[in-house]
Amino acid sequence: MDRLLWLLLVISCALVASLLGGLLRWALIDRHKKPVKLRRRRGRDDDEDEDEVEEDDDQSSSRNKKAQKGLSPVALWIFAGVGGGILVMLFMCGIIGLIAKAISDSNEVVAKDGDPPKDGKPVEPVAEDLGPKEKQTQILGAANNQTFRDEAPAGGRLIGFELGLSEAFNVDMVRAVQPIYGTPNGEVAGRRFGADFTKPVLVKAKPGYAVGALNVKAGLIINGFSVTFMRVKGDGLDPTDSYSTQWIGDKTGGNGPILLAGDGATIVGVIGRHNARECTGIGLLRKK
Repeated sequence: MDRLLWLLLVISCALVASLLGGLLRWALIDRHKKPVKLRRRRGRDDDEDEDEVEEDDDQSSSRNKKAQKGLSPVALWIFAGVGGGILVMLFMCGIIGLIAKAISDSNEVVAKDGDPPKDGKPVEPVAEDLGPKEKQTQILGAANNQTFRDEAPAGGRLIGFELGLSEAFNVDMVRAVQPIYGTPNGEVAGRRFGADFTKPVLVKAKPGYAVGALNVKAGLIINGFSVTFMRVKGDGLDPTDSYSTQWIGDKTGGNGPILLAGDGATIVGVIGRHNARECTGIGLLRKK
Protein backbone atom coordinates (compact mmCIF):
# COMPACT_ATOMS: atom_id res chain seq x y z
CA MET A 1 0.00 0.00 0.00
CA ASP A 2 2.84 2.38 0.86
CA ARG A 3 4.51 1.70 -2.49
CA LEU A 4 1.25 2.40 -4.34
CA LEU A 5 0.85 5.76 -2.59
CA TRP A 6 4.44 6.77 -3.32
CA LEU A 7 4.04 5.70 -6.95
CA LEU A 8 0.91 7.86 -7.21
CA LEU A 9 2.84 10.83 -5.84
CA VAL A 10 5.75 10.35 -8.24
CA ILE A 11 3.45 10.00 -11.27
CA SER A 12 1.45 13.07 -10.22
CA CYS A 13 4.61 15.14 -9.77
CA ALA A 14 5.91 14.03 -13.18
CA LEU A 15 2.64 14.91 -14.90
CA VAL A 16 2.44 18.30 -13.18
CA ALA A 17 6.04 19.05 -14.19
CA SER A 18 5.32 17.98 -17.77
CA LEU A 19 2.22 20.18 -17.95
CA LEU A 20 4.03 23.21 -16.52
CA GLY A 21 6.96 22.65 -18.88
CA GLY A 22 4.63 22.53 -21.88
CA LEU A 23 2.88 25.73 -20.83
CA LEU A 24 6.21 27.49 -20.26
CA ARG A 25 7.48 26.43 -23.69
CA TRP A 26 4.30 27.66 -25.36
CA ALA A 27 4.41 30.99 -23.49
CA LEU A 28 8.10 31.73 -24.16
CA ILE A 29 8.84 30.13 -27.53
CA ASP A 30 6.06 28.65 -29.64
CA ARG A 31 3.70 31.59 -29.21
CA HIS A 32 6.24 34.08 -30.63
CA LYS A 33 7.56 32.06 -33.57
CA LYS A 34 7.52 33.86 -36.94
CA PRO A 35 6.43 32.18 -40.19
CA VAL A 36 9.38 30.71 -42.06
CA LYS A 37 9.71 31.73 -45.69
CA LEU A 38 10.06 28.98 -48.27
CA ARG A 39 13.26 28.81 -50.21
CA ARG A 40 13.21 29.91 -53.80
CA ARG A 41 13.15 27.28 -56.43
CA ARG A 42 16.13 27.21 -58.68
CA GLY A 43 16.08 27.21 -62.49
CA ARG A 44 13.53 29.99 -63.03
CA ASP A 45 13.96 33.64 -63.86
CA ASP A 46 13.87 36.34 -61.20
CA ASP A 47 10.32 37.47 -61.92
CA GLU A 48 8.88 33.97 -61.64
CA ASP A 49 10.91 33.37 -58.50
CA GLU A 50 9.68 36.56 -56.89
CA ASP A 51 6.06 35.77 -57.77
CA GLU A 52 6.40 32.23 -56.45
CA VAL A 53 8.06 33.34 -53.22
CA GLU A 54 5.37 35.94 -52.63
CA GLU A 55 2.69 33.31 -53.28
CA ASP A 56 4.42 30.81 -51.00
CA ASP A 57 4.81 33.49 -48.33
CA ASP A 58 1.12 34.25 -48.51
CA GLN A 59 0.21 30.55 -48.22
CA SER A 60 2.66 30.05 -45.34
CA SER A 61 1.31 33.10 -43.53
CA SER A 62 -2.24 31.87 -44.04
CA ARG A 63 -1.37 28.43 -42.67
CA ASN A 64 0.35 29.92 -39.61
CA LYS A 65 -2.61 32.17 -38.91
CA LYS A 66 -4.99 29.20 -39.13
CA ALA A 67 -2.70 27.17 -36.87
CA GLN A 68 -2.60 30.01 -34.34
CA LYS A 69 -6.38 30.26 -34.45
CA GLY A 70 -6.70 26.50 -33.81
CA LEU A 71 -6.44 26.86 -30.02
CA SER A 72 -6.92 30.24 -28.40
CA PRO A 73 -4.96 31.22 -25.27
CA VAL A 74 -8.18 31.21 -23.23
CA ALA A 75 -9.03 27.66 -24.31
CA LEU A 76 -5.47 26.56 -23.64
CA TRP A 77 -5.50 28.02 -20.14
CA ILE A 78 -8.90 26.39 -19.42
CA PHE A 79 -7.54 23.04 -20.59
CA ALA A 80 -4.40 23.51 -18.53
CA GLY A 81 -6.42 24.55 -15.49
CA VAL A 82 -8.67 21.48 -15.63
CA GLY A 83 -5.76 19.13 -16.26
CA GLY A 84 -3.68 20.76 -13.56
CA GLY A 85 -6.58 20.59 -11.11
CA ILE A 86 -6.97 16.85 -11.68
CA LEU A 87 -3.25 16.29 -11.19
CA VAL A 88 -3.22 18.38 -8.02
CA MET A 89 -6.16 16.32 -6.70
CA LEU A 90 -4.23 13.11 -7.39
CA PHE A 91 -1.21 14.58 -5.62
CA MET A 92 -3.29 15.61 -2.59
CA CYS A 93 -4.97 12.18 -2.46
CA GLY A 94 -1.53 10.60 -2.26
CA ILE A 95 -0.46 13.00 0.51
CA ILE A 96 -3.67 12.41 2.48
CA GLY A 97 -3.29 8.66 2.03
CA LEU A 98 0.24 8.72 3.42
CA ILE A 99 -0.83 10.88 6.37
CA ALA A 100 -3.78 8.57 7.12
CA LYS A 101 -1.50 5.54 6.91
CA ALA A 102 0.99 7.14 9.29
CA ILE A 103 -1.78 7.97 11.79
CA SER A 104 -3.20 4.45 11.51
CA ASP A 105 0.23 2.91 12.11
CA SER A 106 0.81 5.11 15.15
CA ASN A 107 -2.52 4.05 16.65
CA GLU A 108 -1.96 0.32 16.11
CA VAL A 109 -0.94 -1.42 19.27
CA VAL A 110 -0.06 -4.79 19.94
CA ALA A 111 1.45 -7.44 21.78
CA LYS A 112 -1.14 -9.67 23.39
CA ASP A 113 -0.21 -8.37 26.86
CA GLY A 114 -0.91 -4.80 25.77
CA ASP A 115 2.71 -3.69 25.28
CA PRO A 116 3.72 -2.38 21.84
CA PRO A 117 6.43 -4.35 20.02
CA LYS A 118 9.92 -2.90 19.80
CA ASP A 119 9.70 -1.95 16.12
CA GLY A 120 6.40 -0.09 16.67
CA LYS A 121 4.54 -2.12 14.06
CA PRO A 122 1.23 -3.84 14.89
CA VAL A 123 1.26 -7.56 15.46
CA GLU A 124 -2.01 -9.44 15.39
CA PRO A 125 -2.51 -11.77 18.37
CA VAL A 126 -2.47 -15.54 18.04
CA ALA A 127 -5.54 -17.62 18.94
CA GLU A 128 -5.32 -19.28 22.36
CA ASP A 129 -6.86 -22.54 23.53
CA LEU A 130 -9.90 -21.84 25.72
CA GLY A 131 -9.66 -25.11 27.62
CA PRO A 132 -12.51 -27.48 28.59
CA LYS A 133 -15.94 -26.47 27.28
CA GLU A 134 -17.64 -27.12 30.60
CA LYS A 135 -15.65 -24.33 32.23
CA GLN A 136 -16.59 -21.70 29.64
CA THR A 137 -19.55 -19.39 29.31
CA GLN A 138 -20.39 -18.18 25.82
CA ILE A 139 -18.32 -15.33 24.41
CA LEU A 140 -20.37 -12.24 23.58
CA GLY A 141 -19.12 -9.84 20.91
CA ALA A 142 -17.08 -10.35 17.75
CA ALA A 143 -16.92 -13.81 16.23
CA ASN A 144 -13.99 -13.37 13.84
CA ASN A 145 -11.13 -12.21 16.07
CA GLN A 146 -8.57 -14.32 17.91
CA THR A 147 -9.54 -16.03 21.17
CA PHE A 148 -7.81 -15.42 24.51
CA ARG A 149 -7.90 -17.04 27.93
CA ASP A 150 -6.61 -15.65 31.23
CA GLU A 151 -6.88 -17.60 34.49
CA ALA A 152 -6.16 -16.77 38.13
CA PRO A 153 -3.16 -18.30 39.91
CA ALA A 154 -3.84 -21.43 41.94
CA GLY A 155 -6.38 -20.78 44.70
CA GLY A 156 -7.45 -17.45 43.19
CA ARG A 157 -10.76 -16.11 41.92
CA LEU A 158 -11.91 -13.15 39.81
CA ILE A 159 -12.68 -10.11 41.98
CA GLY A 160 -12.84 -7.25 39.48
CA PHE A 161 -11.69 -5.50 36.32
CA GLU A 162 -9.82 -2.50 35.09
CA LEU A 163 -11.63 -1.44 31.93
CA GLY A 164 -10.67 0.97 29.17
CA LEU A 165 -13.48 3.00 27.60
CA SER A 166 -13.24 4.67 24.22
CA GLU A 167 -15.74 6.85 22.37
CA ALA A 168 -17.36 5.62 19.16
CA PHE A 169 -20.55 6.96 17.56
CA ASN A 170 -20.75 9.53 20.38
CA VAL A 171 -20.98 6.88 23.12
CA ASP A 172 -18.38 5.23 25.35
CA MET A 173 -17.77 1.54 24.71
CA VAL A 174 -15.63 -1.03 26.47
CA ARG A 175 -12.49 -1.43 24.36
CA ALA A 176 -9.96 -2.84 26.81
CA VAL A 177 -10.16 -5.34 29.69
CA GLN A 178 -7.76 -6.39 32.44
CA PRO A 179 -8.98 -8.91 35.04
CA ILE A 180 -8.07 -8.59 38.73
CA TYR A 181 -7.74 -11.72 40.86
CA GLY A 182 -7.87 -12.29 44.58
CA THR A 183 -5.40 -14.94 45.75
CA PRO A 184 -4.12 -16.24 49.09
CA ASN A 185 -1.13 -13.95 48.56
CA GLY A 186 -3.11 -10.82 47.71
CA GLU A 187 -4.39 -9.18 44.55
CA VAL A 188 -2.90 -10.08 41.19
CA ALA A 189 -3.53 -8.26 37.91
CA GLY A 190 -4.15 -10.39 34.86
CA ARG A 191 -3.10 -9.69 31.29
CA ARG A 192 -4.40 -6.73 29.32
CA PHE A 193 -6.59 -7.29 26.29
CA GLY A 194 -6.98 -4.15 24.22
CA ALA A 195 -4.64 -1.20 24.23
CA ASP A 196 -6.54 1.95 25.15
CA PHE A 197 -6.70 2.49 28.91
CA THR A 198 -6.60 6.29 28.67
CA LYS A 199 -10.15 6.43 30.07
CA PRO A 200 -9.99 3.76 32.78
CA VAL A 201 -12.79 2.41 34.96
CA LEU A 202 -11.97 0.25 37.98
CA VAL A 203 -14.58 -2.14 39.39
CA LYS A 204 -13.63 -4.35 42.33
CA ALA A 205 -15.52 -6.46 44.84
CA LYS A 206 -15.87 -5.55 48.50
CA PRO A 207 -13.95 -7.78 50.91
CA GLY A 208 -15.61 -11.19 51.12
CA TYR A 209 -17.19 -10.91 47.65
CA ALA A 210 -16.10 -11.92 44.15
CA VAL A 211 -17.32 -11.67 40.56
CA GLY A 212 -20.29 -13.97 40.08
CA ALA A 213 -21.80 -12.78 36.78
CA LEU A 214 -21.66 -10.29 33.92
CA ASN A 215 -24.68 -8.73 32.26
CA VAL A 216 -23.47 -7.85 28.77
CA LYS A 217 -24.63 -5.96 25.68
CA ALA A 218 -22.53 -6.71 22.62
CA GLY A 219 -22.71 -6.92 18.85
CA LEU A 220 -19.57 -6.84 16.73
CA ILE A 221 -17.81 -5.34 19.76
CA ILE A 222 -18.46 -5.05 23.49
CA ASN A 223 -20.89 -2.18 23.99
CA GLY A 224 -20.98 -2.36 27.77
CA PHE A 225 -21.84 -4.45 30.82
CA SER A 226 -22.48 -4.47 34.54
CA VAL A 227 -20.73 -6.73 37.05
CA THR A 228 -22.54 -8.72 39.73
CA PHE A 229 -20.56 -9.54 42.87
CA MET A 230 -21.58 -12.43 45.13
CA ARG A 231 -20.50 -13.31 48.64
CA VAL A 232 -17.85 -16.02 48.83
CA LYS A 233 -19.39 -19.11 50.44
CA GLY A 234 -17.19 -22.16 50.94
CA ASP A 235 -15.78 -23.21 47.58
CA GLY A 236 -18.43 -21.29 45.66
CA LEU A 237 -20.52 -18.11 45.70
CA ASP A 238 -23.90 -17.24 47.21
CA PRO A 239 -26.29 -15.86 44.53
CA THR A 240 -28.74 -14.76 47.24
CA ASP A 241 -26.20 -12.33 48.68
CA SER A 242 -25.11 -10.14 45.80
CA TYR A 243 -24.95 -6.60 44.44
CA SER A 244 -24.28 -5.11 40.99
CA THR A 245 -22.32 -2.18 39.64
CA GLN A 246 -23.78 0.60 37.58
CA TRP A 247 -23.75 0.06 33.83
CA ILE A 248 -20.31 0.56 32.29
CA GLY A 249 -20.11 1.71 28.68
CA ASP A 250 -22.93 1.88 26.14
CA LYS A 251 -26.41 0.47 26.74
CA THR A 252 -28.08 1.66 23.51
CA GLY A 253 -26.52 -0.70 20.97
CA GLY A 254 -25.67 -4.36 20.62
CA ASN A 255 -27.72 -7.42 21.56
CA GLY A 256 -29.03 -8.25 24.98
CA PRO A 257 -28.25 -7.64 27.74
CA ILE A 258 -27.33 -11.29 28.22
CA LEU A 259 -26.33 -12.79 31.58
CA LEU A 260 -23.07 -14.74 31.77
CA ALA A 261 -22.78 -17.20 34.70
CA GLY A 262 -24.69 -16.22 37.85
CA ASP A 263 -25.32 -19.74 39.15
CA GLY A 264 -22.96 -19.47 42.12
CA ALA A 265 -19.96 -21.17 40.52
CA THR A 266 -16.57 -19.64 41.35
CA ILE A 267 -15.24 -17.55 38.46
CA VAL A 268 -11.51 -18.08 38.00
CA GLY A 269 -10.79 -16.21 34.79
CA VAL A 270 -11.92 -14.51 31.61
CA ILE A 271 -12.10 -15.63 27.99
CA GLY A 272 -12.89 -13.61 24.90
CA ARG A 273 -11.72 -12.30 21.55
CA HIS A 274 -9.37 -9.49 20.64
CA ASN A 275 -7.32 -7.98 17.83
CA ALA A 276 -4.24 -5.78 17.76
CA ARG A 277 -6.13 -2.76 19.10
CA GLU A 278 -9.07 -3.78 21.27
CA CYS A 279 -10.92 -6.43 23.20
CA THR A 280 -13.92 -7.31 21.03
CA GLY A 281 -15.57 -10.17 22.91
CA ILE A 282 -15.85 -11.35 26.52
CA GLY A 283 -16.87 -14.40 28.51
CA LEU A 284 -16.11 -16.02 31.88
CA LEU A 285 -14.18 -19.06 33.00
CA ARG A 286 -15.70 -21.17 35.79
CA LYS A 287 -13.87 -23.35 38.25
CA LYS A 288 -14.33 -27.07 37.61
